[in-house]
Amino acid sequence: MSQAILLETDGAKTKLGGTTGGAAKVLLIGTDGLPYNAAGGGGGGAGDASAANQTTQITQLGAVTETAPATDTASSGLNGRLQRIAQRLTSLIAQLPASLGIKTAANSLSVAPASDAAFALVPTSIVVSTTVTRPANVTAYTANDVVGGAITFASIGASAGYVTIMGADLRYDVAAVPSGMAGMRLYLYSVTPPSASADNAAWDLPSGDRTSFMGYIDLGTPVDLGSTLYTQVDNLNRQVKLGAGETALYGYLVTAGGYTPAANSETFRITLRAVAGV
Repeated sequence: MSQAILLETDGAKTKLGGTTGGAAKVLLIGTDGLPYNAAGGGGGGAGDASAANQTTQITQLGAVTETAPATDTASSGLNGRLQRIAQRLTSLIAQLPASLGIKTAANSLSVAPASDAAFALVPTSIVVSTTVTRPANVTAYTANDVVGGAITFASIGASAGYVTIMGADLRYDVAAVPSGMAGMRLYLYSVTPPSASADNAAWDLPSGDRTSFMGYIDLGTPVDLGSTLYTQVDNLNRQVKLGAGETALYGYLVTAGGYTPAANSETFRITLRAVAGV
């Protein structure tokens, strides 16, 4: 630490703040105990203002136009380091939304959940209906025949996700129960059944359908409601898993007993009431 000593014109030392009667000058003493000469003479301390020491200080600070280092840890002067910090802050700010409020996915911060994170899924109630239209004939069905071919329940869940079927309804758009008609059964598949059975074909579970087969739902015998036949089944709680890349569920409507249709092109509407995500 440097010291300041006030010298009288006769060379006598006086404390700073003392009263003197003549002209005086200030003598600075360097940390090495030698007099400090601002003009470059005298003293030899490492902290003096010599040209060499000033050059060293400029090198450490860096020139105003110093280029920022290529990496965060590369050597540079202080100015270059500050430029690097400014560049990194600019890059970080660029990743933030330009304003507050709800944004699209492309304009929002990306959030990647931890691989071992536990989340509580919020179930989504879904009601999906599909229509089966018979061919333009009155060809009789026998028990265990496919009605109308393969059917699709579109957009019933997330791709390859789990769906729990809570209930199912069957509406048959005719005015009377056909003679011999018994209950109907809905066979389910995670993909379009590879067997591709057509209307009135005998249902089977061949080896090619086994992987995608998801079980079945017994719909019961339709009840005559005047101008329409209807049946429903509740409290199924049947969980199925959709196929890879699939958001739909597939099936066959199959007869439980033989009957003869009353008219051409009759229609059935099948509705599944489900909860996705559980």
